[in-house]
Amino acid sequence: MGISRRTAAWTRKVAGALVVGAAFAAPTMSFAQATPEELAAARQLFNEGKELEKQKSYEGALEKFKKVAGVKMTPQVRFHIALCEENLGHLVEAINGFDLAADEAKRAGSTAAEVAENAPKRADALRERVPTLQLTVTGKVLTSKILLDAAPVAAAAIGVATPVDPGDHAIEVQDAAGKVTFHKDLKLEERAREHLEVEVNDVEVAPAPTEAPPPPPPPPRSRAPVFIAGGVGVASLITSGIFYGMRGSTISTVTASCKDQVNLTHCKDTPAARDAIASGQTDATVSAITLGVGLAGLAGAGILWFVTSPKKPADPPKAGVTLVPTGPGFELRGTF
Repeated sequence: MGISRRTAAWTRKVAGALVVGAAFAAPTMSFAQATPEELAAARQLFNEGKELEKQKSYEGALEKFKKVAGVKMTPQVRFHIALCEENLGHLVEAINGFDLAADEAKRAGSTAAEVAENAPKRADALRERVPTLQLTVTGKVLTSKILLDAAPVAAAAIGVATPVDPGDHAIEVQDAAGKVTFHKDLKLEERAREHLEVEVNDVEVAPAPTEAPPPPPPPPRSRAPVFIAGGVGVASLITSGIFYGMRGSTISTVTASCKDQVNLTHCKDTPAARDAIASGQTDATVSAITLGVGLAGLAGAGILWFVTSPKKPADPPKAGVTLVPTGPGFELRGTF
C-alpha cells in the first residue's frame, strides 16, 4: 500500500519537528534558563536558518543560528554554525566549531548521534584544505609587535606553521611608537604552505647612565683635642701653682730656723731643716715643670682651635668680563 502525498508531507513535518526537538533536548550548557516562549522562538529560528542554508544564503543562516545559540547551544546548533563558517571561507573557525560539536555530541549521546558521526569528518576534510603560514623573524623582537591582519601574533606562534583562512592577508611590524617598519601582503590559496621571513630591526638600548650622587660632605672636625689640650694646660697650671705655694711654705720654715733671716745666715743644721730644704727644691722643680706643661697645653689648644675650625664655603666667582687673546684674535670671557 503506497503512502499518499498528504501523508508523506505530514511525515516530513513530523520528522523535522523531531529533529529540532532532539536538538533542543540535548543536555548541553545554556546561557540562561529559557522560557517556553523563548524555546519556541528559537526552534522557529533554527528552521529558518536551515532553509537559508538550503538556499546557500549562509550569512543569513549564520545570523539565525547564532541567535538560537544565545537561547540554548546544542551540538546541532554548533554544527550548523560551523557549516556556515565553512561555506563563508572561515575554515579555521569552522574546524574549531566542528571539533566542539563532535565533543558535545559524544557527551549528548543518541540525541546527537548524527553530529557525532559527521562533525569529525568535516573537520578532517577542512584540515586538508586550510592553508598554513609560518613566520620566521630575522633580527630581535624587543619592543616591536608583529601583526597578522591587525591582530598581534603570539611569540609562541613564531616559527610554527599556523592554519589561516584562504584569501588576502597582511603582515606588519610596528615599533614601540606604532610606526610600521615592515609590511607584506599575501594571498593564500587552499592547501598552500607559505613561509615568510619578517624583518625586525629592534636595537637593544643601553640604559641611560645614572649620575652618581655627590659624595657626602666630610664630617666636621672634632674639637675634642682642643678641650683635652686646654684641660691638660689648665690642670698643669693649677698643679704648678700648688707646688709653688708649697715651695713658699718650705722657704718660710727654713727661714725661721736662721738667726739672720735676711741674709739667711747662722741657720740651724738639723735633720728637719735639711728635709725642708730638700722638699722645697722638689716643689720648685715640680712647679717649674708643670708650669711649662700648662703653658704648652694652652698654646696647643689655641693652635688646635684654629686648625679644627670649619672651613668657610668658597665665594662664588664674581661677575665680570675678561678679554682673552686667542691666536689671531681675542675672545670675551665672563661670568654672570
